[in-house]
Amino acid sequence: MKNYIIILAAGIGSRLADKQPKQFLPIAGQPVLMHTINAFYNSGICSEIILVLHQDYTHHWQALCNEHTFEVPHKIAIGGAERFYSIRNALSTLTGEGFVGVHDGVRPFVSKRIIREAFALAKKSGNAVPAVPATNTIRFCSDQKNNLALDRKHVYVVQNPQVFELGQLKEAYTQEYNPLFTDDATVVENYGFEINLIEGDQRNIKITHPWDIAIAEGIYHYNLKNEKNILCDSEILNAKHLLE
Repeated sequence: MKNYIIILAAGIGSRLADKQPKQFLPIAGQPVLMHTINAFYNSGICSEIILVLHQDYTHHWQALCNEHTFEVPHKIAIGGAERFYSIRNALSTLTGEGFVGVHDGVRPFVSKRIIREAFALAKKSGNAVPAVPATNTIRFCSDQKNNLALDRKHVYVVQNPQVFELGQLKEAYTQEYNPLFTDDATVVENYGFEINLIEGDQRNIKITHPWDIAIAEGIYHYNLKNEKNILCDSEILNAKHLLE
């Protein structure tokens, strides 16, 4: 069975004050999206990469690939009006049995450990979602006057990739769109499946605001210096096993 990864990059970057969407901005001289794709390609786990782009940016992406001589194999799917429809469009291109991960194109620092563990747990239990404990004090607010403190020991911040048995995710996406469907785990949970968590990584940031690019540069050089994403021989063998 195949391991697919759907990488979402159909946003137009409305929260980032730049002329082009955030997924195309450079980190260490290379567009964010190329770092993200390379992370999955170099993991040795994902046998097929599906990149979801806004239809207005497909030519821009091709121009960037030519400029940077970017030759990692991937397929293109066209994004929808909402994230929900973008995922549904990508899923419609996949057939047969397998496992599929969904990842934000602007999370370029996903580790091989997370990718490996997410696919492994999904094969065992149907799905896997990385999450990290909240580090700040958390308050639930219905409005400014009505708010209450939450015990942050029980609050986790969800990350990507979220990995599912392909049939499970396809089935969940037969539901009607709901504005509360902000990630795939919410869609799957709403359909009736239990969600399984794995340990995430604080470096697995989502680039959203202008200052995140500066943070991303720092993480890039930290990873480079500490070689945190290099697989040892036993991990490479384990990654190959997950493709079987």
